[in-house]
Amino acid sequence: MKIKSQPKNQSGMILILAVILIAVAIGGAVLFSNLIIRDILQSRLIDQSIQSRYLAESGVERALQQIRHREAVRDCRIIEEFPDIACNPPALCACQNTGFCTNEPTAPCVNIDDSGLSARGDWSVNATNTFDFSIVLKKGDSFQIDLFNPFQSFKSDIGRLELVIDNLQIYWNTELINLTKILNVTNPQASDCLTKPPVLKEITPISFSPFPITSVDRISILEQCSYTFKFGYPIDEYDGPVSLVLNVFNKTSGAQLPIPGRLLIDSESIFGNSFQRVKVRAPVRPSLSGLYDFVLFSEEKIEKN
Repeated sequence: MKIKSQPKNQSGMILILAVILIAVAIGGAVLFSNLIIRDILQSRLIDQSIQSRYLAESGVERALQQIRHREAVRDCRIIEEFPDIACNPPALCACQNTGFCTNEPTAPCVNIDDSGLSARGDWSVNATNTFDFSIVLKKGDSFQIDLFNPFQSFKSDIGRLELVIDNLQIYWNTELINLTKILNVTNPQASDCLTKPPVLKEITPISFSPFPITSVDRISILEQCSYTFKFGYPIDEYDGPVSLVLNVFNKTSGAQLPIPGRLLIDSESIFGNSFQRVKVRAPVRPSLSGLYDFVLFSEEKIEKN
């Protein structure tokens, strides 16, 4: 009796099919595991991004707290009575990476490079004055802005305001409050301010843009005085919203100046592998509430190992 033997090439095909099936199974397992790992990493990055955002916002709040409570200065020139002389060149009154002024090593300044909150997170915070103030006003709205820094000892040098407005058919309520007069500041540089009225008011028709304001109620703005500027959109005027930008200048030189009562705080943070950057414009003088509903700040680490 003869027994038929299987062809030699058939056993080879089975081996090839087995290898292919194993390769497909391994490839599928690798692909599936990569998808799982990617989802885990993405979820972790989202968590770190949220924590990094909170860390950056906390840096902003800490800088505001330091400036408003005079625990640190925004500009080391503020310390000097005659900054143009004492701070020439500017490096003599700079804020160092250590967080202290070069002209006064014991005076802290806002240049924070170490949050001290976490081994995995850190921030870098810088504060400057803004060169413009922009706002959108509706009928009946108004805004108020300080043309001085309440912590500086030298004059602001502001003698001309400039308004850029996208609607020229409105008569605005303009008010200038002379705080030097109201507080009776006895400073030789501000002696002329004491002879001026404490509050100046007028109805200002703006017929072109940019519109300069060098006086209110026919009384000139003095560069050595500390003013608060109020601008109102009358309720009986044009109904639509109006976009407005305020710039300030030195009357003598014509140079644009930073607005001393407004801050631009730039906070960068890194938490894990996530980077966040927050820029906030805020007044130097504190408002009724903070920028955020929380403050993440502690002298000690608040992250548990």
